[in-house]
Amino acid sequence: MVIDFSLEREAGVNLVTLTGRLLGEEDVYSISKSVLEVVDGVYKNVIFDLKELNYVNSSGINMFMKVITKSRVNNGEVLFIGVSGDVEKLFDIAKLNEIYTIYSTKEEAISHFKR
Repeated sequence: MVIDFSLEREAGVNLVTLTGRLLGEEDVYSISKSVLEVVDGVYKNVIFDLKELNYVNSSGINMFMKVITKSRVNNGEVLFIGVSGDVEKLFDIAKLNEIYTIYSTKEEAISHFKR
């Protein structure tokens, strides 16, 4: 498996941790399906923890956009933490850092939702 992910709830927020390389449609579909299901529920806010994500391609970026759209439709919000290395370079080149809200730590992101 190229990518591993976990989905937990912490402080009323869905925390999605991605580890490895997000490449294939099959992986993206599995992650997207899981996250979109919880966003349709009571907990509409999502934090993507990318500190262990080494690479993401256009399929992964598309997945992030789908989750952001679904969350916003349900009056939620999506944040990112731990963006670094090649993923950070991609975010900068594609100007995704201007679209996405990015924090350094999980604690900062969780406190964002408590405002």
